[in-house]
Amino acid sequence: MLCTRCNSDQVRVIDSRSSNQGTSIRRRRECVGCCYRYTTYEVAESIGTEVIKVSGTRQPFDRDKLSTKIALACHKTDIGPIQIEQVVDLISDRVQSQPTITSKELGQRVLQSLKPLSTMAYARFASVYHRAQTARDMVNILSRA
Repeated sequence: MLCTRCNSDQVRVIDSRSSNQGTSIRRRRECVGCCYRYTTYEVAESIGTEVIKVSGTRQPFDRDKLSTKIALACHKTDIGPIQIEQVVDLISDRVQSQPTITSKELGQRVLQSLKPLSTMAYARFASVYHRAQTARDMVNILSRA
């Protein structure tokens, strides 16, 4: 593990504990070189949930991609990183229990999770998910919400 500030490989673990009902390990680390402290999470890789895209192509489920897309939708809202991780954990746990999932189903799960948290995050994600091109498209999307 490299220090996220100075890239030193001299890092020590200060504290380790189980998090998210035992599905991941939270480690508090400190760089020996610059004394910077940071947290890392270790999650076991699951074997092969595939996402079936609209085009019919398949790709492996990518938890990091899901996290990035949700974080983009939540940018400049009251939803913090911890809430985003909770949403990602919830969706990932459900998805990884299946061998395949369609991108449509995955998008619906994200929308269902964002809706009670933030109207703005919901609208941002919905605009991309439903491919809104005009203001009228957005009004239609939001009126269905």
